[in-house]
Amino acid sequence: MRKIIFILIVMVLLIVSACTSSQEDIPIQQDFRQDFRIEEGIHIFDVDYLEKYEDTLNAMFDDEWTVLTVEERYVSLEEMYMRAMIRSVPTPVIKPEQFTEWTIEYRDGNGDVKHFVFNNRSDFSRQIMQHVSNDIAEFYREKFFDDDTMAAMGVSSLEVSSVGVRGELVRLHMFTLRMDGDPAMIELDDTTREYKSLLSTPEGAINLSALTPTNIFEMVPFYLRIPVRLSEYADFDQQSVEPVVKQIEEILEEMNDFTNHRLNVSVSISSLTHGGADGDIRVRHHGPLHYTRGQKVFEQRESNFHTYLFESYRGVFWE
Repeated sequence: MRKIIFILIVMVLLIVSACTSSQEDIPIQQDFRQDFRIEEGIHIFDVDYLEKYEDTLNAMFDDEWTVLTVEERYVSLEEMYMRAMIRSVPTPVIKPEQFTEWTIEYRDGNGDVKHFVFNNRSDFSRQIMQHVSNDIAEFYREKFFDDDTMAAMGVSSLEVSSVGVRGELVRLHMFTLRMDGDPAMIELDDTTREYKSLLSTPEGAINLSALTPTNIFEMVPFYLRIPVRLSEYADFDQQSVEPVVKQIEEILEEMNDFTNHRLNVSVSISSLTHGGADGDIRVRHHGPLHYTRGQKVFEQRESNFHTYLFESYRGVFWE
């Protein structure tokens, strides 16, 4: 009993010690945390990104951009804890945050008005990638995947997201292979990390003023990721799924034509089914559909697709 009490006391002391650590003890990751100071228990981010990245912004928008808003933001301690729980991020010290958020207005390659929202508490390169990803994913979802049409096909849910060649979804896979010393994966990991880190520089900036949903795959090493879930608990066998697969393939061909045969996409089709006598709910996979630079790729694993896509951009975005 005394031993248990002693262990509990030690644990409490460790937690208190972590919560009262000095700024130097906080292992804030530099890929998404910038310079800050602590004042009255608040992380204050006060770097002027407009000044710091002025040359990069000029390169991104061909010197034609307007600052619409500049707003001071505050995230409470409770919200910080909630964000950490949702993201499952192990953070030894969590404090309220105060930072600045800017909104820039510009026109893309089609002349359409766009807004780029960014802040000084997050890595600038990552915010650029996220902006492009969200904008492109939203466009393709609305243009090619009508909700009524999908429902008629038996699709219960469909998401469209766009990510870089080394996307977050393969982080664990990359880490595992890197630990195994796979030279190809180590090169892919290092090379794409370097590419993304240069997005915040004038030399490596994405020209958003020239970017369009049509030329996206020529200007950025991106691909669309589209998981398709068929109606829940229906007994879909491979034969009954074939008409749906064919319709999805027809949509992908339309998308490929739209991009002048430069489409990068990874589609997965699955359905939920009852597992028989045990009553478990299981996921049944009906095969992936991959396109790389406008060509259909017959790969069963998404990790292989990533490698294929990486190689297809060799000599374009990396040597």
